[in-house]
Amino acid sequence: MEKTPRGHRLWPPPTATLLVLFYLFVATFAAFTPPDNYLFDCGASSSTTPSNDRIFVSDSDARKYLAYKGKDIQVSIPSANVPSPIYLSAKIFEKESAVYTFHVTQPGWHWIRLHFFPVQNTNHDLQNAMFKVKTDEFVLVQEFKNNENPKWTFEEYLVNVTTERFSIIFEPDADSFAFINAIEFVSAPDMLIQDSGSMLFPKGDYSGLSNNAFQTIYRLNVGGPIITPENDTLGRSWESDHQYLDPGVTASNVSVAPNIIAYPEGESPLIAPPVVYASAIEMADANVQVPNFNITWKMDIDTAFTYLVRLHFCDIVSKSMNDLYFNVYINGKAGVTGLDLSTLTGSLASAYYTDIVVNSSMVTSLSPLTVQIGPMNENTGTRNALLNGLEVFRVNNSVGSLGGEFGADGKTTNGAGKGTVAAVGFAMMFGAFVGLGAMAVKWQKRPQDWQKTKSFSSWLLPLHATDSSFVSKSLGKAEEENQTSPNSASPPIVSPPAAAGFASDHRPASTADENRNPAEVPAISNHSETAIRANFSALSGR
Repeated sequence: MEKTPRGHRLWPPPTATLLVLFYLFVATFAAFTPPDNYLFDCGASSSTTPSNDRIFVSDSDARKYLAYKGKDIQVSIPSANVPSPIYLSAKIFEKESAVYTFHVTQPGWHWIRLHFFPVQNTNHDLQNAMFKVKTDEFVLVQEFKNNENPKWTFEEYLVNVTTERFSIIFEPDADSFAFINAIEFVSAPDMLIQDSGSMLFPKGDYSGLSNNAFQTIYRLNVGGPIITPENDTLGRSWESDHQYLDPGVTASNVSVAPNIIAYPEGESPLIAPPVVYASAIEMADANVQVPNFNITWKMDIDTAFTYLVRLHFCDIVSKSMNDLYFNVYINGKAGVTGLDLSTLTGSLASAYYTDIVVNSSMVTSLSPLTVQIGPMNENTGTRNALLNGLEVFRVNNSVGSLGGEFGADGKTTNGAGKGTVAAVGFAMMFGAFVGLGAMAVKWQKRPQDWQKTKSFSSWLLPLHATDSSFVSKSLGKAEEENQTSPNSASPPIVSPPAAAGFASDHRPASTADENRNPAEVPAISNHSETAIRANFSALSGR
């Protein structure tokens, strides 16, 4: 077993040895043959073979899968600083949407891999291209922008396809265009994503993963070398974890020969190749008496989404079983406690992985995403911890988007569509203009002596009279009309007799009132409640 302190890697010799052993070992496993395997080198005049078993067909061969009414534009360059020749050509779509439609041989999980590189040409500046990429159900890229220095971009998605046909749509923004260098639409094993996982917080089981789409954000070969698509069991890329490891903690690389890695029943190298489990990061000071630190990885994420975090483990450091117990934390919460790999797998050097769903509520205030491993506090075996691999997948939001708030049908995460949002905004703007216009008209009609008043609200703003002033003015007007128009059709105001035991204004009659001489009882005032009601009846014609 090779063990090297962090920062003192002896590559390439150990790396080369690991890769050679991996090539020999992986050949003993039955290769996965994808039922659907569409590889397009868009804009290329001939097919491209980045590796021995992956052939990207030319643009002319891929044209039968494309529905596009615009001009056929292809650009290419002889060379560039890119990882593969598939980035040297591109297909451009002006104004109109372009749709690639694939026949699905077998429903299930499928990879969608999109390759972008702004190929230089005289007619289109691909660095300023702005467009959307979506399927019939999910938004993959909400708004593609490549305004930085020219660089290649690779996006990988995993979608559970249940229809006989599947479409990928490139939709240019107004007055812009879209482009694509290469497309992969390839079947993935059903075992790759199970329907259930564990919730980080609140703790519990999470089901329904198969109903979602995923975007690969990070895939790290912890403690080991970069793994290219040609060297992975499913054409995946694994990067080194070095740039994500917290430099404030001392950690060590450890590695073994890939051919000693075992896969328990139900596990498969299709989940992750043996070379991933053959290397790890462990605590550099594991042999001290009381190690009290955690190893930490930090990764930037978009905090508006939920994430699926997949952790890969393989005990390649223990000398005996049931001797290694450690904890895993995600964003400060316990993801796994008391992890005993040998008990879970039944042996040492056996592959194991676990999926943890990190809800968006757990990452809204924490960016980057943090993953930590550390020993248990109890006196249980060797005080150590390790991690072999780490994958982070973004989960689509409530409207089926992996790139923003708008779904493929235009709806937003708050339930409104683009048209609704625009209509509400226009209505608010129109209302503001109407209000300003009304104030301008009133300003033109202001009285000459407006400066003598204490406030301009009496002539500029609407009059807000109190109920009492309105009643008084209404009653006064009614009395005036009754006096000046004796032949009016309005009935005469007659006060109804008071009910026994109550005064005419519905207040209980006092004993003094009951004992008074009728001549001493005050007459009903014209401003009593009964009179007011009668006046209102006269005004309303009732």
